[in-house]
Amino acid sequence: MQQAGASEPVKKSASRWYAIAAVVLIMLITPKPVLITYEKLGMVSQSVYWPGVFGFGANLFDSTLIPRADLSRNVIYLCQDKRDPASCQKYRVTEQSGFFAAMKKLIMD
Repeated sequence: MQQAGASEPVKKSASRWYAIAAVVLIMLITPKPVLITYEKLGMVSQSVYWPGVFGFGANLFDSTLIPRADLSRNVIYLCQDKRDPASCQKYRVTEQSGFFAAMKKLIMD
């Protein structure tokens, strides 16, 4: 009887560690928001960009336009209609800040 009671807390402890490991893994593989500064024709804007999951659901938090970004080449296209390339405007990304800067911008504004 004492052995059965001792094995139950071990199972609860192991399942708790598995749950914590799963949450940490999800946090590591999920794309993080980035604070970007972009400009076109001297007009400079700053916004929080979230790349979406596997490229789907990308979002610019303070815009209704649909972003298509290539941050490795410092370019972001903002489109009114994602199926119509003629509705897109090209912007140059001048600065990229990390996750904590993006969270600060979201909280402060």
